[in-house]
Amino acid sequence: MAYATKPQLLELLEANPSIIPAETHYVVSQAEGADESSVVRWLLHTPRFQNWLSSLESDLLFVDDRSQLYTLEKVSPFSYLCATLSLSSREMPEAASINFYCGIHAGLQDSLSGPEGLMRSLISQLLLYRDYDFHFINSGEYFAQLGQYDLERLCDTFRHLIEQLPSSLVLFCMIDAFSSYDCSRWKEELHFSLTTLQALVEGRTRGPILKILLTVNRSSRRLQKRVLPQCYIEVADSSRHCDEGISGREIATCIRQSTPLPDSRDVGRNERLEHGGVDDVDVGSDGIGEYGGDSGVDDYE
Repeated sequence: MAYATKPQLLELLEANPSIIPAETHYVVSQAEGADESSVVRWLLHTPRFQNWLSSLESDLLFVDDRSQLYTLEKVSPFSYLCATLSLSSREMPEAASINFYCGIHAGLQDSLSGPEGLMRSLISQLLLYRDYDFHFINSGEYFAQLGQYDLERLCDTFRHLIEQLPSSLVLFCMIDAFSSYDCSRWKEELHFSLTTLQALVEGRTRGPILKILLTVNRSSRRLQKRVLPQCYIEVADSSRHCDEGISGREIATCIRQSTPLPDSRDVGRNERLEHGGVDDVDVGSDGIGEYGGDSGVDDYE
């Protein structure tokens, strides 16, 4: 017996997924200059990132920017990469994306701040993707714990939803500025979230090809120690000395050309994220998103 329905869960989690388009537009509008976006060009051409994009296996990539240039910033060049990945997935009927910008939700008064807010948002985005079997919410206690934002229950719910997605889908999960929550208040919760995300891609036999990208704008030795070595990329200092940046169109082209095509492609456009996360943002002639409506940018400035 399931103790919850989709509308009930969306109301319970209080993480409106419709804010994602405005945030993606905001990130794109704050895109850094060519000199700074050179680090994105460098990352896109590293063998490890190319493998993350092109592999038919689920994978997690932890991109560590140790420069400390964006420690106090809401967005960075890697935020732009995450936003463009999200936009590009809408051009691929076999792919979908969910994303979260921790830097935008770093304030203590923000209702989505912290690892619990992160997981509530990701779950809410998934809920609008399709219908699910909520048999795993098998007690009133479980449902109540979700309402209390119990992180263990949130992570368990996220896992159950992921496992019900079709194997023909490539699901991108981008979490930008993950280290924004690396503080004494959220230390244990952040570590638990990271462990959960790594476990989701290890030996996955059910559900979609899951590609998780974690970017870090403030280097953390505590997080680095908990990341599997094969998942870790440190941004090279030399990548910042290249004069050649990268455009949104180049990023989008690289993503579309490298993303794997599963054997069975029964995921049509009508099955993608119904909340319009990326569907409400059009890719312009330069490959950069153009939000169709009130962007909500002023809310984040």
